[in-house]
Parts: sequence; structure tokens; C-alpha cells
Amino acid sequence: FSGCYSLKSINIPNSVTGINDNEFASCYSLKSVELPPNITYLGNNMFESCRNLKSVVYKSALVNSIGSYTFRYCSALESVIFPENLKNIGAEVFNGCTSLTSIKFPSTLTGIANYAFKDCTSLNSITLPNTQPSIGTDLFRQCYSLSYIKVPSSVTTVQQGSFYNITDITVDFSDSIVVPTLKSSSAFTST
Repeated sequence: FSGCYSLKSINIPNSVTGINDNEFASCYSLKSVELPPNITYLGNNMFESCRNLKSVVYKSALVNSIGSYTFRYCSALESVIFPENLKNIGAEVFNGCTSLTSIKFPSTLTGIANYAFKDCTSLNSITLPNTQPSIGTDLFRQCYSLSYIKVPSSVTTVQQGSFYNITDITVDFSDSIVVPTLKSSSAFTST
């Protein structure tokens, strides 16, 4: 279905257990998606550049990873409801999702790859789950509206460019016994 510019909606049958890479990429008219309960595999770039996609609901508790670039450049995306067993979010998953304002992570999440929220210019607050070990490279780069992030005690490192080009942010380490190690002096760099 990649490149079906006029596709407005999809009804994925419950019998589907996996969706391949790029399956719905560049379906410009697609507005919302509800993934069935038997999905175990979601490919990379699955909804990349679906610029009118506003919401995604995962009904499957079987999905434990969201592939890289899944929602990259989905500029209308406002909300995503994650599955309860989600463990990993791939690289650049929400890069360029300029309408995304907030995210609620499941308690099972242990990994968020680099650049996952880069250029999410409307994202205003984040509370990372207590299972997150680090804040990756350029994770929130150029999230201009990000004004607050709650960092749990599980975070031990903050990587390069994590908060690059964010000028007015409160980073709350109040639950941490020790402030995480900055892996680069440019973790909070602003131009």
C-alpha cells in the first residue's frame, strides 16, 4: 500500500500478525489506524510520511518493539496509545511529528533509540519510565516547545545533543540519588 496517496482508512483483520517494512508509507490521506490484537511484528518505516495521520491505537499486547522510522514525518500525529508490553522504541520513530504534544510511556519500556523525538516541535512535557537506562543521542533535539522532562533514577547517562536547541527547559532529576553522567558537554547545547 506504500504510496497510495488517496487511502483514507484501513481495516486490518484480526488474523494479521505482522506488517512489513514501508507497508503504509506515504499514504498521505490516511487519518487514523487501529492495529488488531494479534499483531506481533511491525516493520520499519511502516507509516513514514503519512502526513495526515492523527492517531494510532495499538490493541496488541504482543508487540514489544516499534521499528525505526515508523512515524517519521507524520506531521499531523497528535497521539499514540502504546501497547502495555512495549519494551523498545526504534531510531527516529517520531522524528518530525510536529503536532505531537505529549507521550505516555508504558512501565515496561526499557529502550528509546537515538533521535526518537527529534524535531517534535510541539512536544511540551515528558515523563520517562522508571525502566529507562539513558537519554540517547539527540533524543529531544530541536523539540522547541519541550519545557519539562522528568528523569527517573534509572537513567545513568545523558548522551550528546539530547536537548540540543531547547532554550527553556526544566530537567527534573528529583528522584535521582546521583545526577546522570553527561557523555558529552553538548547534551544541553543551544545554538
